[in-house]
Amino acid sequence: MIDSVDSLARTCYEWPRTAENMSAERYIKRGVYRYTNCGACFNTHGKYVTVSGYCEGSDGELPTYELRFPFAEDDWWQALTKCEADASEEWNSTHGCERCWPQGHCTDNEELEFGNWPINPECANCEGDGVVL
Repeated sequence: MIDSVDSLARTCYEWPRTAENMSAERYIKRGVYRYTNCGACFNTHGKYVTVSGYCEGSDGELPTYELRFPFAEDDWWQALTKCEADASEEWNSTHGCERCWPQGHCTDNEELEFGNWPINPECANCEGDGVVL
């Protein structure tokens, strides 16, 4: 069971062996940001920690997941997996390129401005990856 920030750093990130002179909190923040595709955010709040996904170029607020001490290592990895899924969903719904929907809408009834288009997975221009806004 993970019962503190130090315990989380030791259990999931091999701290302090790999990071001399760096606090557990800073080391986790760095690891969470670097080793998630979305650059997830990590914060400490005394008796609990939080993680949330991030989507570059989006004003959308993504869910924050709270983990109260003590918690299982598996709970940590599940929360990060959810962060990644949230960020991916936000990206896919907002980062279509200018050619994803050349007619200016993705359904018969929906007019959208650039920067709010979902990604067209069959787009030949961005190959279904979308663009950074």
